[in-house]
Amino acid sequence: YDHFLEWGATVPTVFISHQWLAPDEPDPEGHHWRATLEACRLLCADQNIDPKTLHVWIDYCSIPQRNARLQRLAVETLAVYASLCTHFI
Repeated sequence: YDHFLEWGATVPTVFISHQWLAPDEPDPEGHHWRATLEACRLLCADQNIDPKTLHVWIDYCSIPQRNARLQRLAVETLAVYASLCTHFI
């Protein structure tokens, strides 16, 4: 935790979460994906961030999807992950 706090203070990080659009797939037609890319582009432009340095935490990719117990544990810690990021989309 302390290591991440130190690291996170030196690099831009963004926490991204969105509602699933289908029962078995979060974004079957890529609507959220395109919106996420645009939001990150705008964030970088607004905050003068080099896009190559932006670290992105996306809940779907970062939370176990097949193991219900691990998924529940990860979901219960979402607030911690979000609080450690410098930006939230």
